[in-house]
Amino acid sequence: MEIVLPVVLLVVLGGMGALVARSLRRRKDFLQAVTPDDTELPDLQTEQRLTATLRRLWRDAQQGLPLVEAGTETLKLAFCPTDHAANAERYKTSIGKPTEVAVFGLATLAAGGVEAIRHQIVDADKHALTPNTVALLRQGQFDNDYVVICRLLSQRPATWGELALTVWRAQVQEQGGQPLVIELAVPQETDLTENTFAHGSVRLFGYLP
Repeated sequence: MEIVLPVVLLVVLGGMGALVARSLRRRKDFLQAVTPDDTELPDLQTEQRLTATLRRLWRDAQQGLPLVEAGTETLKLAFCPTDHAANAERYKTSIGKPTEVAVFGLATLAAGGVEAIRHQIVDADKHALTPNTVALLRQGQFDNDYVVICRLLSQRPATWGELALTVWRAQVQEQGGQPLVIELAVPQETDLTENTFAHGSVRLFGYLP
C-alpha cells in the first residue's frame, strides 16, 4: 500500500477533525479561561511513558488546539495534550522541567521500513538512514505530524467511539542508545505483523499520567 506524504492526512483523524473544527469555532482563546472539551480528542490510554523537559506550550491556530513540545538531549517531539482542559495549570508550571508524559499516535501504517518510504521523506539524504533505522521525522501539515519508520513489537485491540482500532507498541526512535517505544493506533483492518518494520504517517497526542 502506497502512502503519499504529506498529502495523505491520517485516515482515523477524519472524523475527529470535523468534530474538533466545529466545536472550536465557538471558542476564542484556547489557552485562557475557555478550553475545549477533552471528549472530542482521542482518549487512548497507554502504559508507555517518556520523561522529557516540557519546552513550550502554545496554541496551534491551524488546528485550534494546544500543542506541547517535549525534548531530551537527543529527541524533540510536539504533541497535542488531550488533557489540557483538565490540567492546564500543571502544563504551565511544568514548562522547563523534566516531566513524565504519556505519548501516543494515531497513524496510517504499511509494511516495510526505510526503503519503502525513503523516496517520500523530505531531505532524506540529510538523515542517516540505514536498513535498520527507526525514526520519527517531522513532516506533515501540523507541528505534531511526523513520518514514522518503526519496528512493530506487539498489538492490542482498542476502540475510539465506534471506530475499531489496533494499537501497536512500536519502537520509533533510539534515544541515547535506549529504544523509545510508543503506541500507535491504526484502523483495525490494517494488515501488519509483529516483529517487522512498518512506515507511514503519525499524529502525536499525549497526556500527563
